[in-house]
Amino acid sequence: MISSSSSQRKKGGNEPWRNKERHYCPLCNAWMGSDRQSILLHENGKKHREAVEADLKRRRDEKSKKEKQERELEAVFRKVNEVAAGGTGAGGMGALT
Repeated sequence: MISSSSSQRKKGGNEPWRNKERHYCPLCNAWMGSDRQSILLHENGKKHREAVEADLKRRRDEKSKKEKQERELEAVFRKVNEVAAGGTGAGGMGALT
C-alpha cells in the first residue's frame, strides 16, 4: 500500500491536472509544453524559422557536394575503364616486351 502512494507521488501526486509531457525541437534544441498552442507558437517563431532555413540550406549543400563527388568518381571509373579496354588489345602487352 505504501508503494502505490509513492508511485502516485512520482507521477504528480496531488496535481493530476498538470501535464508532465514536454515537446522537444531538435533544430532549436528547445523544450516546450506539449500542447498544440505552445508548439505552434514555437514553430511560427523567428528563431525556429531561421533554424529550419539553415537546416534546409545545409542539407542542400551536402546533397550537391555528394552528387558532385559521385560524378567525379564516375568520370574516374570511366577513364580507367577506357584505358583498361584500350590497353588489352592485340598489341597492348606485346609492345612492351
